Amino acid sequence: YANPDLYRTLSETQTREWQTLAARDAGVSAISAWSVEEIAFPASPARAAMTRAYAPIMTFDLSANTGVFAGKVVERTLSVINDTSVARRLDLTWQLTAADGTWTLKGGQPLQLAPSSRVHVPITLSLPPGCQERTTATLLLTLCESGRLVFTKTTTWDVFGEAPLRAADVVASFGQL
Repeated sequence: YANPDLYRTLSETQTREWQTLAARDAGVSAISAWSVEEIAFPASPARAAMTRAYAPIMTFDLSANTGVFAGKVVERTLSVINDTSVARRLDLTWQLTAADGTWTLKGGQPLQLAPSSRVHVPITLSLPPGCQERTTATLLLTLCESGRLVFTKTTTWDVFGEAPLRAADVVASFGQL
């Protein structure tokens, strides 16, 4: 790595963001002691991560796995959070689009969320067959209220092709074989 300290910071930040999202999904919505200290610096990656993780109205995929296979059915669960003091009628949409634009999978669901509540929404994505090489796709999650966008999140996925995997030309061993 060109800058090991930066990669360590970004890794720790991503881990803490996921920990916060998991806690929020479990119904814990308080700021912890470690997040208060780290968000004190306006330009820090930790502050940006906590800002994302504590959005009052948000959705996220409960799975951190972003590797999928062409031609397979992918089932995921989205967590939708309304951490405000009023009930919300939200329109949740999801869209997975191949990087080359050859395919797009879409879906959506209207939701009614009580104040300070969350709901799990199962989704199914049937990935098209035919892709032979590894490519990427972008998952776009949005929440709208009365036609107004209130939250959006994108995640890049790796889509592995249907071609058989081949053995690596070089293998490293970190112990006895």
